[in-house]
Amino acid sequence: MDGLLEKTKVNKDKRASTSNTRLLHGPLTWLTEQCELLDTPFSWEMPDATFPENTEVQTFLRGAGMAMKVKKGLRKLKSFQDVTNCAAKWTRESQVNASFETVPSCTNADVVVTITKTRKWFDERQRKLELYKEELKQLKEQCGGDTRGSDN
Repeated sequence: MDGLLEKTKVNKDKRASTSNTRLLHGPLTWLTEQCELLDTPFSWEMPDATFPENTEVQTFLRGAGMAMKVKKGLRKLKSFQDVTNCAAKWTRESQVNASFETVPSCTNADVVVTITKTRKWFDERQRKLELYKEELKQLKEQCGGDTRGSDN
């Protein structure tokens, strides 16, 4: 009789494990995909950067360059304080999927904002990658290594 009880317990454990694996299949797949997206070598390119105020800046942020000077579209600014306020606003509000610093300047009556990319965006992605990898490892351990999500 003990053998039959043991076999029943093993079958229940197996069904529970298969059920858990099926439940975790979605999160496992998502985490795996996120890790693949985030696991990239360093680059100044920020492919999902958005900068609605200036398409030229958005193109720059998505490209490989490290710094650019923006003159176009700043003519309406009358004083150095206006340029400084604009640069501060860009730094504060416009860093969507990007990271950069801005430095305002005025030379020969021309106003310029220099935008320089920073590593912050990439470093944040790397931190997120490490968290996802750890979570993925823990989920795989909970599945006992079986991540197929099927009854096989």
